[in-house]
Amino acid sequence: MSSSHLHKEDFGLLIEAGFIAVKQGSRSAAKKLFEAAYHLEPSKSASKLGFGYLALNELQLPISQKIFETVLKEEPKNSLAKVLLGFAFLMERFQLVAGKKKDAILNSIDSTSESVKKGELLIKEALQESLDSSVQNLGLSALELAAKVNAYLDVPLKK
Repeated sequence: MSSSHLHKEDFGLLIEAGFIAVKQGSRSAAKKLFEAAYHLEPSKSASKLGFGYLALNELQLPISQKIFETVLKEEPKNSLAKVLLGFAFLMERFQLVAGKKKDAILNSIDSTSESVKKGELLIKEALQESLDSSVQNLGLSALELAAKVNAYLDVPLKK
């Protein structure tokens, strides 16, 4: 997709189409859309969030975390970046749990304790800072999922 045929007003459409492509499992299309958006508006964080979201959906957790942390360094009050980073940290435990027996999980649960604490804290901060419905819905869903995983493991959520 050549950015020479695109205009700055296409930025939002490219971002939205990129997120749709991620949801549909079209990695290459999403990547091209986010790249085109980035070239149109390199100073805007939405394309970076898109790349992070793509990495998160592919369970490339360290990559997604690094991208979201970069966005937060540039925009410390970016609630969407906070909730996505928090979710990426929580995903470390979810990955550990997926498809394993409880005994095997409990033996290695400590390795994700710090990530869970960070994730929960970031999500709670984002929920307090933002009234945006997508941030609220994603944050509440992530905390609910974390509570279910922790309840299954008999590990209480830290308040």
